[in-house]
Amino acid sequence: MRRTILLVLFAACAPKAPPPPPWKTSQLAVEGPWPKCEGVVPGTLAARAEVADWAAVALNQLPADHPWTMIYDVTLAAPAPNGVSDAPPAVEDYQSSDNSGLFSSLYLASQAFRYATTHEAAALANVQRVLRGLELYMRVTGVPGLFTREVRDSVTPGFLCPDDPDAYFWPPERNRNAWVKIGEDGCGTIWDGVAWQTIDACPGAEFAGLCWKRNTSRDEYSGDMFALAVVAKLVDDPLVQATVKTLARAAGDHLIAHAYAISDADGLPTRYGHTFAFSFAHFPGFLAMQALAWTETAMRVGASDEIAAYYDACLLQKKGKKSCIDQPIERDSPMSYKEHMQTLPIALGSCLTNYDNVSMAALAYFESMFLEPDAAVRAETRALVEKGLRTDQGHDVREELNAFLNVIAAAAGERHDGAAETMVRDAACALAAMPAMRTQRSVANDDVAEICVSPRHGSIGATVRPIERRCENLFVWWRNPRARDHCDADARVVMQPTGYLLPYWMGRYFRFFAADD
Repeated sequence: MRRTILLVLFAACAPKAPPPPPWKTSQLAVEGPWPKCEGVVPGTLAARAEVADWAAVALNQLPADHPWTMIYDVTLAAPAPNGVSDAPPAVEDYQSSDNSGLFSSLYLASQAFRYATTHEAAALANVQRVLRGLELYMRVTGVPGLFTREVRDSVTPGFLCPDDPDAYFWPPERNRNAWVKIGEDGCGTIWDGVAWQTIDACPGAEFAGLCWKRNTSRDEYSGDMFALAVVAKLVDDPLVQATVKTLARAAGDHLIAHAYAISDADGLPTRYGHTFAFSFAHFPGFLAMQALAWTETAMRVGASDEIAAYYDACLLQKKGKKSCIDQPIERDSPMSYKEHMQTLPIALGSCLTNYDNVSMAALAYFESMFLEPDAAVRAETRALVEKGLRTDQGHDVREELNAFLNVIAAAAGERHDGAAETMVRDAACALAAMPAMRTQRSVANDDVAEICVSPRHGSIGATVRPIERRCENLFVWWRNPRARDHCDADARVVMQPTGYLLPYWMGRYFRFFAADD
C-alpha cells in the first residue's frame, strides 16, 4: 500500500513571532523565583523540559521519514533512557488512543508557545509536522470539517491498521469507535458482518492504505480548536497560517451546517458530538461555552465574515430573537448562548466532577480569552467561568495541583494578585514533582480511604494525591486528582510528555516561569 504524501513541505523559514496579547504585561506579580516545593524531582524545570522536548520527538512521534505525525504513548524494545540519548531504544508499539488528535493538538499548542518564547527552529519544525498530522485528521474522513479520533497506516511497524474485520463494524447504537479503511479507489470501506461495503466518504486515492476512527467526540474538537487558536496567534509562518485558517473555517462550517452536532461519514451525529445547548449532553452552559469558543475560533482564525455574522445573529442573538439552530427546543426558543452560560457548573464536588469536562472547559475558556480583543467581553466571560470552577462546599479545581488548569486560570484571569501567585506556585510545584522521562511508575493508594466511586474516575479518596502518587497516563491533568490510582512500573512504556510541556511552555510564554527556573 502506498503511504500518504500530504501537501508540499512547509517552508523552513523562521519569521518573527507576533507581539504578546494586550493583557500580557512584563511586571506580573506572579513572576518567580519560586520557593522550594515538597516532593520534587531533582533538576530545574527547564532541564526537565529539555528532556521532555527531546523524548516527544525521538520516542513519542512516528519516524522522521514519515511526512506527518501525531504524538503517542509508546512501548519501547528496551527500558527508556534516563535522559537525552543518541541511541534510544526502538519503538515496538505506538499505542492506540480514542482521542489521539486531542492530545496531539495539546502538544501542537505547546510547541507554538515554545516557538513564541524561544524562536527555536526545532519548535517551528514540530509545529509544522504535527499540524500536517492534524490536517490529515480532517482530510482523511472525506467529510468537510470533520476531524477523526485517530489515523493509522498499513506500512509502519507498530502502527498498523487493525487486521480484524470486526474492528470496522459500525454498531447501529454507536457505542463503539469503529474504524474505516481507505481502499485503493480512495473511498472508505466498512465491514457489515458479512462483507466489505463502500461508504459515501471518499477522501481520495492518496489516502489508500490508511484507516481512521469514527464517532468523533467533543473532547477531540476541544483540543483541535484550542490548538488552531494558539497556533494562529503565535506562529507567523505563511503556510502554517494558511493551514490553520482552512481547518478552522471548515470546522466552523461543519458545526453550523450540522446544527452543532458533529456528524459522521454517514451524516448522522456522533454519540458524544452534540454541543448545542439544549441537547442535554451536558449542562446547557457548558455546551454553550464550547459552541461559542469553537465558533469564535472559526470566525477569527478562519477569517470568515459568514461565520462572524452567524455568531452575532444566532449564538449571541444580537439582532433580536432569531431561530438558527435546527434542533429540538432551540428552533422554537432561541436565546443567546451567553445567557446559557449564566449557569455554568464545572466543579461539582470530589465525586461528581468529571475532569474530562473540567479540562474541556479550561481549553474553551482560554481559547475565548486568547482570541477576544475586547477587554470588557473578556471580563464578562471570566466572571461567568470562574464562578463555575468552585462549589458551594468550597471545592475549587484551581487548588488541586493541576499545572495545566492553573496556568490557564492565571493567564486567562489576567490577575496580578495573591490568588494568581498561589495558582502559579502550585503549578510550578506540580511540574517540579514530575519526572523528565515519563515511564510508567508503580503507584498504590491502598492506604487512602475510599469516600465514593466516581462514574468516570473510579475509586476516590478525600484528599488530592501528590503527583508521585498518580499513575502516568496520556495527560495526567485530565484525571480526578483524588483518584486512588493503582499501576505497575514498566520502564519500557513511555507516556507522551504533553502533560509537562503544555503548562511549562505556556508558563514560560506568560512569564510565570523563567528560563533558569
